Amino acid sequence: MDGNTGGVMGRNLMGRKSVTVGVIVAAIVLGWAFQAPDDAKTQLEKAKYLMETRGDLKGAIKAFQKIIMDFPKERATAAEAQLSLGICYEKLGGQEAREAFEKVIADYPEQTKAVKAAREKLAVLQADRISPVKDESSMRLRQVWAGVDANSLAAISPDGKYFAYSKNACEDMYIRNVETGETRQITHEADTKKYSEFACFTPAWSPDGTQIAYCWFNKTGFWEMRAVDVRTSQFRIIYSDKENQVDAIYDWSRDGKFILARGKANHPLLVSVEGGAVKILLEGRSNVRHAKFSPDRTFVVFDHAGEKAIWEKDISIVEISSGRKTALVKHPADDSLLGWTPDGSSILFASNRSGTVDLFSLVLNKGKWQDQPQLVKSEIGSSESVGISSQGTLFYPVDNRATDVFSAKIDVKTGKMISPPRKISLSYEGKNDSPKLSPDGTHVAYLSNRGPQTAMSKVSANTIVVQTLASGKETEYKLPLFIPTFYDLIWSADNRQLFFIGHDAERKLYLYRMEVNTGAYAKLIEEVVKGSSCVSSDGKDVFLLSVSPTWRSSIQRQSLAGGTKETIFTDPAMLFRPTLSPDDKRLVFLARPRSAEQTIEKIVLMPAEGGSSRILLENSGSNSVFYHIDWTPDSQNVLLSKFGSDENHHLWIMPLDGSPVRETELKAKRLRSLSLRAEDGLVIYAAGEFSSNNQIWAIENLLPKKTAAK
Repeated sequence: MDGNTGGVMGRNLMGRKSVTVGVIVAAIVLGWAFQAPDDAKTQLEKAKYLMETRGDLKGAIKAFQKIIMDFPKERATAAEAQLSLGICYEKLGGQEAREAFEKVIADYPEQTKAVKAAREKLAVLQADRISPVKDESSMRLRQVWAGVDANSLAAISPDGKYFAYSKNACEDMYIRNVETGETRQITHEADTKKYSEFACFTPAWSPDGTQIAYCWFNKTGFWEMRAVDVRTSQFRIIYSDKENQVDAIYDWSRDGKFILARGKANHPLLVSVEGGAVKILLEGRSNVRHAKFSPDRTFVVFDHAGEKAIWEKDISIVEISSGRKTALVKHPADDSLLGWTPDGSSILFASNRSGTVDLFSLVLNKGKWQDQPQLVKSEIGSSESVGISSQGTLFYPVDNRATDVFSAKIDVKTGKMISPPRKISLSYEGKNDSPKLSPDGTHVAYLSNRGPQTAMSKVSANTIVVQTLASGKETEYKLPLFIPTFYDLIWSADNRQLFFIGHDAERKLYLYRMEVNTGAYAKLIEEVVKGSSCVSSDGKDVFLLSVSPTWRSSIQRQSLAGGTKETIFTDPAMLFRPTLSPDDKRLVFLARPRSAEQTIEKIVLMPAEGGSSRILLENSGSNSVFYHIDWTPDSQNVLLSKFGSDENHHLWIMPLDGSPVRETELKAKRLRSLSLRAEDGLVIYAAGEFSSNNQIWAIENLLPKKTAAK
């Protein structure tokens, strides 16, 4: 979605007439704009949008064919269009795919990148001979849940009748009836005020469907594994070790004896249900995303980071008794394990090898795995699973969030809108986030998912884009990292560097520095960061947010020269988004209550070197309304995104000189990542809906009858 940015509503008849005239004029101007011919690159991006986002493959084919005909001299663009044409045909199962890929090699031999991709596609077509397991028309696809909790952290019961999940991702455990939607709370120990204990992450059902294993953050400040009886709500602790915590659960074996979990060092572990004995299954494997027992508990199949990039996962299998590992799926695409078929005859996985996320199977026949996978269903739209029932129904989450980067102009003094919002880029619509205006006001850097959807693409990006505002020209820096979109980019004062937080191959968070001219990047500090952090404009000091085992928050300042760390603020409240002023002199951050005794949400200001703090703004209501904060370039005002009664977030400006806080006319859904160019009132921001659009879908009649459970 674009975000409900809206326009300025007139307050009287004259205002309405003005708006109407403005709309008519805008429509005429837009009409002229759309009549103007697009250049080759713009047409290519629009065609890709049809293919990747809209899923309109036939429309995309026509668009790519037109580009090839209209722009024969634009060799690079025409080659990419020809390659994309082949991908469209491949997804449609047409024989034209091979011919299209061959034409890339024959007609554009100097376009080495496109030629290489075409050769890889031809190799896959030759080797895979992709053919559907069964006719897709016999399958039944239906939505079974929609809402905030309908996400990849849920788990389906073995009989396919109930979901288990942690409410709001970090409260008590609940179960939900798939058919009726009725919910029932099954644990009652979570502290939703202080969050001193709660359930979190994906649970696992016992094979008989009577128990649920889950991770629990306990009062003493560490993770343990529990199991609760869904009939009586009685729970027991299966495993509890502060020094060797288990913080995620992968699976519960069919014989009910073992649970497959993730240990403190991110290693997959076997945990005995009776007694809690632990065995490290994959020593040195710290990048496993999904793992599942085979039905007979002989093997564990798992996906893991590929050799070149962490978002290009491969799939392997390990024999439990011997520890012998074997590669099953090794491909340049992102391949995500979904699970075993009920009879153990094959595994199901999602792959983006065709440009969108499709469902594949790999068959085990007489103890040997087939060489190549088979396409089961195209365009399932998700690389995650919440389980496969004993009837062979696959349940999977679909996250429909969409964010974009916008610009608008406001009168800084009055808050009136000067020019309405518009997207700063039409490339990869719905996949752009976290913009930041450069200190000199000439460039915008933002995060983008410029590639097929992966398991992490909804909450992180793989590309930093820098746009020159005057020309709209963009430079892409695709990095072999996951860059979370809920952390902000930070420019250096000289406009030459960007600082950002990213996941490495082991999914650990670090602060990075990137040279804007070259794209070269490196860790700013070797220490793993725990959450929101910011960097001084000269890159010499970092400010780290830390939370103690007793959930007391603090902000620490660390000098990169000497490496010394100093705590400059501590508070029992939850602290968010420490943001340094452009002149490096002051910090502003959000403080939200954690207990019944703390009922006031605050925006706090303090000196960057430490010292007394003061409250800029308070909210004593029951709901959080402060969403995002940032600074004006002169360091004299704080920008605030505040939730309004119309369910939009509104832009407010808070002067530090004691002047009244003033609301502007700019509003949007999830208004965040705010930047302001003071001289003309240009505002750069991100907006878009997410979380409330979560859905879980089911594919029934997925497999041939011979692979269904007997």
